[in-house]
Order: sequence, then structure tokens, then C-alpha cells
Amino acid sequence: MRFKIFFFTILASVCFQLGTTLAAPKEHTRILFVLDASGSMKSKWGNTTRMEAAKKILINLVDSLKDIENVEIALRCYGFQNPVSDHDCKDTKLVVGFHKNNVAEIIKFVKGVNPNGYTPIAYSLTQSANDFPAGDGKNVVILITDGIEECDGDPCTVSKQLQARNIILRPYIVGIGISEEQMKFFECVGKYYLPQNEKDLGQILSNVVSEAVNNTTITVQLLDKNGDATETDAEMCFTNAKSGKVEYNFYHTMTGNGKPDTFSVDPSIIYNLQVNSDPPVFKKGISLIGAQNNIIALKAPMGYLTVKSASLNEYYVQCIVKRATDNNIVNVQSINSTARYLTGDYDVDILVLPKISLKNIRISQDTTSTLHIPESGDLEISFPNDIIGQLFVKRNNTLEYVIDINGAGTARRESLNLQPGNYTLIYRRKDSNSSQDTKQSDFSIISGGSENISLH
Repeated sequence: MRFKIFFFTILASVCFQLGTTLAAPKEHTRILFVLDASGSMKSKWGNTTRMEAAKKILINLVDSLKDIENVEIALRCYGFQNPVSDHDCKDTKLVVGFHKNNVAEIIKFVKGVNPNGYTPIAYSLTQSANDFPAGDGKNVVILITDGIEECDGDPCTVSKQLQARNIILRPYIVGIGISEEQMKFFECVGKYYLPQNEKDLGQILSNVVSEAVNNTTITVQLLDKNGDATETDAEMCFTNAKSGKVEYNFYHTMTGNGKPDTFSVDPSIIYNLQVNSDPPVFKKGISLIGAQNNIIALKAPMGYLTVKSASLNEYYVQCIVKRATDNNIVNVQSINSTARYLTGDYDVDILVLPKISLKNIRISQDTTSTLHIPESGDLEISFPNDIIGQLFVKRNNTLEYVIDINGAGTARRESLNLQPGNYTLIYRRKDSNSSQDTKQSDFSIISGGSENISLH
């Protein structure tokens, strides 16, 4: 089972009153609080210390979660066992593990702990990955700290290591009295906030906890030409807008009542979305509101193109479909198939002999445009001598190149499937030293017919 671990980081803090109603999550959720008890937590903040403010917040958070079904909690603490002078970069411990009715135990420890030592943030996060019991569910880590890493740890490296173990590190970083420059220390790790006052901080923390407990979902609406969400059946790729990493792949689906379905995602990431219609449609910089359903709408009206031929010879022939506006290739479609495209005008190159190029084929909403390819005919060429030449089709009183003809070796026959039309084959013997030895053979091909020519 792959566990998702979301790290919510709270840097220095004030008294927190949970203002968001938390509903019992459908998915089993385990929340590990990681409390900073390093020496710097003694520092004054307003009318109290950072540690006392953090204690009040943590107690309120724990108390708000104790009666919520499907939620378990635990507590890890760092920097409390040894003084700063010891420079102990492994001073971290799981002080209260995951078990039922442990809220009083957690609160008792929080009330009694005193700030003391170093700040081993990266090491504590690494150790926290081992604190969760096995089993299905969502694992959440909430880190409460007032400072930057003091033990040469690298949260970015920790993130990569945890992802390699199928644990996803997605911090929310809330900094109080921290400069923008200092907060950039965490920029590679997650999404951070800089609240301006206590009320602002309370609302941010309320949203963070709500996101930790409640699912954040997305509904993608693929809109038709009327703006109705009727389109479906397309792959959707969600990538991290910052790193480019693919986070999710979903195939767009409708529910039983004909509405786009919803799915859960990590709300801490800013996403770019690519819907793989033909051609694809994009939406960039998607920021989600946590603990609720987010609707993402994209214009994607679609219609169909069918290419047909009665000839068995064209069964494996391909068609190159290009957007008429920019000539970019959208798809390679087989003959005798139907494919779906965004509405608009397309150019289609059908790779029969000779190639058929059709311009400005209109694809309209929920309709099918059909291209009929004439049945080909057969050309049999025999050549007693080695020859070299080129085949042309006569169109508009000009000769258009079709294919090279190179007859050599022991095989003295060549077969071609050609579209109906009038043709000219211009050639000479391969061993000739004179252009005056050039010869010409004119012939016609009809649908379903055959033609035999001999080149001397």
C-alpha cells in the first residue's frame, strides 16, 4: 500500500482557536504531530514565548481531533532531551505513539516539556516516516517549529528520499516573524504562508488542519460548444507546476447520472493540467482550496472523423491529421477507423499512392465527418533488364511525382497499389550512359482493376 504523508509546518505561533468544522474523513487518517522543543523556542513572541504559543496551539489541535471518527494521532518531539551545548542532531523521539484514547497523554507531555536543545528538522522528518503503523489510510505529519534547520540537514533531500520510498512529502509552511528570504529555505519543499496577524494565522492554521483531515477533491468539466459539461473519455495528466513531476493520471469519467465524477488529490500542490484530447487542451497554475471540491472547467467540444476505403489493399494505410490553423500534426489515423478531435478545421494527408491531401475538413460538435477513399487498382511491372525510373500521376496537365521505380537483381517483377488515375512512368536502362535512352510508358488505373506493363 502506498501511503501519502503530507507535512504541515507551523513556524513560531500564537494561541490557535480551530474555526473549521471537521467532518469524519472517509479514508482512515493518522496525524503525527512533531513538536519543536529546541532552545530557540524560549524566545519572546508578543506577550508570551514561542514555546508557550506553540503548546496552546498543539493542545487545541489535539483536542479538536479527539472525537473525530477515523482519525488517530501521535506525538514526536525534538530538541528537548539535551542542551544546546551538546549539539545533539539526533535529539528526536516518538513520545506518544498511535493508540486509542491517547489525547490526555499527549496533552500531559506538551504541558510539561521545556525548550532545550538543537533543531534537527530533516532528521526528525526522516524518523517520522517510521512512526506510522502498517495498514491502509492517509498518513499526515504536522510539524510545529520556529526556526531553520541547525544540523546541516536538507529537507529537499529528505523529500526525495521519502518519495523514493513511496512516501510523498508535501509541506505547508506557515512562518511567523520569518522573513521572505528565510522562508525560501523551505521553498523547494512545499507551499508556505506568511500571516500578517493573529487572526490571519488562526485562519491559515484552521485551513491547514481541515485539509489534513478532510479530502480535497477535483471535478474536471470538459465543456461542449454550449458550455455544458458533456464531454468525457479523455486522459488527464496533473503535473506539479513547480517541478514538472507527474503527480496524477486520471481517465475522465461520467457518473451514473451523467455528471463528471470527482477524485481526491493533494491540495498543497499547484498543478498544471493537460487533457489528452486530439489536440490536447491545457490549464496551468491551478491552486486548490483544501477540504472541499474544486471545479476545473476547460473548453473541449469534440466531433469525429471517419476515413473509409472499400479496398483491402488500404487496410494498413495511415492518415496524417493536422490542425489547419498551424499545420501541426495532431494524430496518425488508420484508414477504415473513426477518431475523435476537438472541433475545428483539419488538413488530412492520406498515405496511399499517390498521396491524397485534403484541406479544411470541418469537425463539428457531436457529428461525424466522413472521407471516402476510392478503391485502388493493381499495377504489375516487369523488366527484362535492370532499369531506373520514376512514376508520375497526371493532374491538371502536370506530372506529379509518386514513387521511384528501381528494377534490378533476380526479381523481374514489381507490384504496386495505385489510386485511380492516369500515370506516366519515365525510365532508362540502368547500364545506359546516355540520357537519350530515356523511355516513357503511359497507362491508366481504374478502381478494382489491374494493369500490366513491361519495361524494355
